[in-house]
Amino acid sequence: MTKIDRKSLVSRHNIVRSEGNLVVPIGNGEFCFNADRTGLQTFGGNTMAHWAWHEFPLPDGVTADDLPATGSYMTGRLTGQGRDLVPDGKNAAARYMFDNPHSFSLSRIRFVNPDGSALDESILDAAESVCDLWNSMLESAFVCNGMPVKVTTCVHPERDLVSVKVETEAELAVMLDFAYPAIGNGPGMGTISKSSGWLGDFGCPERHVTDSLDTMKNTVISHLIDEIGYTTVWRWSNGTMTTPSMHERLLNFTGNTEFSIEYFHGGGHITPHETPLMDETSAVCSAAWNKFWSTGGAIDLSGSTDERWFELERRIVLSQYILRVQSAGSWPSAEAGLMYTDNWRGQFHMEM
Repeated sequence: MTKIDRKSLVSRHNIVRSEGNLVVPIGNGEFCFNADRTGLQTFGGNTMAHWAWHEFPLPDGVTADDLPATGSYMTGRLTGQGRDLVPDGKNAAARYMFDNPHSFSLSRIRFVNPDGSALDESILDAAESVCDLWNSMLESAFVCNGMPVKVTTCVHPERDLVSVKVETEAELAVMLDFAYPAIGNGPGMGTISKSSGWLGDFGCPERHVTDSLDTMKNTVISHLIDEIGYTTVWRWSNGTMTTPSMHERLLNFTGNTEFSIEYFHGGGHITPHETPLMDETSAVCSAAWNKFWSTGGAIDLSGSTDERWFELERRIVLSQYILRVQSAGSWPSAEAGLMYTDNWRGQFHMEM
């Protein structure tokens, strides 16, 4: 029996995007960075982690004593045609229990103009992005102001960290900003436009706090949302960082640059210079993914005479990829994985 050429098997199903604005996930099972065709989240995409959960403050008139320990007012045999039966006067509390806790996006990372204004979507007209599945490396290319831009993006296999390399002579900047969590469920719950490519409410800066300690080549950012706080380290090789507003950090650079953004949950001593840049991240990323694809089961259908072989094989390979990116963590996967907050608020449910 001929040995399967696993690299060829995997690589013929690389994800190539030259139109549309669907995002592609790269991650390690615990942390996931979802990128559009610019290699960042310029027009869409979220940054998710299994530890990133938030609860809204209790609604007016509702106290902790109003919330059953089970998270439901149902007792005994299930009735109500699949719906919880809520006692009179408890609708607000029931709604709160359904909505909380919910997953949220840690930040948004976009290419912008040097003054911080948004880029025009016309840059996507000639944009192409290829996800190299064998190495879990995203290679993106587009044109901005007549100048080519090449972007390489990857995620560390063991840390909540994304590394990016940008090669261009175009006048560009990178914006890192933070939003209040949103599930689109009315007043007090944050809002999200159905046409938006990002999860979160960027229009209520007064509801959360962002602060940072900045140096020449890195910044340590603390973000406090109600009862949850986390730290973000942004380290770069070339450029100057400014603060347009409390929740925004803008990196202006000339020529090529690379940067890494790492997220930390909880306390502990953080040393920004230990956050690796692209060379180190890409090396360990490739090694981990090569090992993943080289071990375990593999099915090569290229010898089949059935014309459907390629599509069936593609679905097998992409299922393995998604499993490793979004379902190899410490928590069971939600229906939307680590891509966005779905109607179940990012929580696992038995249907899945």
